[in-house]
Amino acid sequence: MKRLKEAGDPGIFNLDKMHVIKLIDSFEHCNHLCIVMEALEENLREVLKHYGNNIGLSLDGVRLYAKQILIALYYLRKNHIIHADCNFDLVKPDNIMVGKDKKHIKLCDFGSAILVEESTITEYMVSRFYRAPELMLGCPFDSQIDIWSAGVTLFELYTGRVLFSGHTNNEMLHCIMKVKGKISTKMISRGAFSSKHFTDKFEFILHSKNEKSSKIVEISNESEQNLGTLLINNIEEDKDSLKDFRELLEKLLVIDSHRRILPAEALVNKFISDLCKK
Repeated sequence: MKRLKEAGDPGIFNLDKMHVIKLIDSFEHCNHLCIVMEALEENLREVLKHYGNNIGLSLDGVRLYAKQILIALYYLRKNHIIHADCNFDLVKPDNIMVGKDKKHIKLCDFGSAILVEESTITEYMVSRFYRAPELMLGCPFDSQIDIWSAGVTLFELYTGRVLFSGHTNNEMLHCIMKVKGKISTKMISRGAFSSKHFTDKFEFILHSKNEKSSKIVEISNESEQNLGTLLINNIEEDKDSLKDFRELLEKLLVIDSHRRILPAEALVNKFISDLCKK
């Protein structure tokens, strides 16, 4: 947080405009580090519960929040910071605070954020439902894991449902491939933990919940589940805007992080840029 605060300035990179929570002060008390942050009303999980009626928010509301989330991620990437860590903090609805007007949000909970250069391969970083596939496979990673998490979060805000809800990394990979298609052999080859999930012929091994048995599951290069169908909720929306939203999600949720859209690119995506026309 201190690094982000010092990187800001009164112009374009102040924390208000970057949608990052402000660090006001810090001090030690009884050998504990105490951090004073600005006060905000509630997080997006609570907003979704109170205003989404368990079916999700309107597309206009999601668009408004999406732009601010992506601005925050742009700022983090600029400063070589990854929001996620081994203590399960991440870009998810719980870690995005909302102001009193319910229109402005700020990314919070940086207590265990890490610098990109400090990242080490571990398969259990990040809350499971928001965990990027490169983490589960044990591939080198950077701040693009936060972009994946943002995509999953935006889907949840709009539908009121968790997109990938496996009980283990193995189940999560299976859920992801059913929606996004098969993971490339190149990506599997560079994963330190890939042998837990794939044979040496790159066939997917689906384990039972207790992991006492397993079976080879054939995965198609084409997705079994259509993301557009999964986006259906009970809110009447403009078809063109919904199409734009789906196209953005597809880019945020590209399995290979090297091909996943960057925050700066996402900010000029049609779904986001159309906010200025509203």
